[in-house]
Amino acid sequence: MEEFLKDVSAERAFWFNNGSVIRNIYELSKEINNNDDKIFKYHCNVNHDDFANWIGGALGDIVLSQKLRGIIDKKAYLRIINNRIKHLEKKHISDQKTKALSEKVRALFKDYSHIWILLVIVVATCIITTLIYFEYHSLDNLKALDEKINYIEARNTCFNNYFNDQMIKTRELVNSTAFDIGSQCAFNYSSNYAMPSSIFENTPETVNVDDIILQDDKAIIILNNSHLSIFANTSSMIPAINHNTKALEVTPISASTLHIGDIISYQLDADIIVHRIIDIGFDSDGFYAITKGDNNNVVDPNKVRFSQIKGEVIALIY
Repeated sequence: MEEFLKDVSAERAFWFNNGSVIRNIYELSKEINNNDDKIFKYHCNVNHDDFANWIGGALGDIVLSQKLRGIIDKKAYLRIINNRIKHLEKKHISDQKTKALSEKVRALFKDYSHIWILLVIVVATCIITTLIYFEYHSLDNLKALDEKINYIEARNTCFNNYFNDQMIKTRELVNSTAFDIGSQCAFNYSSNYAMPSSIFENTPETVNVDDIILQDDKAIIILNNSHLSIFANTSSMIPAINHNTKALEVTPISASTLHIGDIISYQLDADIIVHRIIDIGFDSDGFYAITKGDNNNVVDPNKVRFSQIKGEVIALIY
């Protein structure tokens, strides 16, 4: 729009019938105002409008040209031209300010580009840190939820095993006063349970040094009630035990020889389970051990009785 206020070339100038020559919109407004109505009507009447034609053709201001079409009153004509000039001037000033501001911003970014880069890095770091924070807490919430689900699953598994093994009818269960879920199930243990290091530091000695004999071609360990064990590929005791591991086991004489942290093998239906003792207790049925695979998320659902225990691992061979 700035070009609408500029001078046109000499060959595109407007010639009044009195000999005056104008080259821009300012001069047109001034000349129309200074001349009498006779000259105005010569150029602008019901038959033609020389001013509007020149404004649209030479200046290129189609908007103003269209507004002037059909206006033959001199005062109204001047008012439209002058209002258009004011609008164009305001637009020109606004464009200049915008351009100046853009130049300042461009110069600011150029002069302080290192600061802006640092600011972007700081903001990005804050955003990433925030995302990690919320993701971490989301993982904590999911872990807590997973622990509750594991608790419920362990409890349900124990219920199902007990009912299937004992074949208890609903009526007999309701009338029975002997049924105690606490004596059968181990479900009050967190999936996040970690064995205290003090347990391993204070593990009693099972094999004396004198019972180990080293020779050039063999090693002999003197053990009573011992047997060799191999393991299935269940991954429940990784990294301590895998399917290539062999173990020496001894048959425990009494429950007093078993300790928290020991790895035992015990009978569960038709299977032999090899897991670590994480707790020991006594209830109305006597001694029991709570076991868990080192690589499992939950403890074993059933309390292990001494009569189920077949061996205690005293040595692992890789």
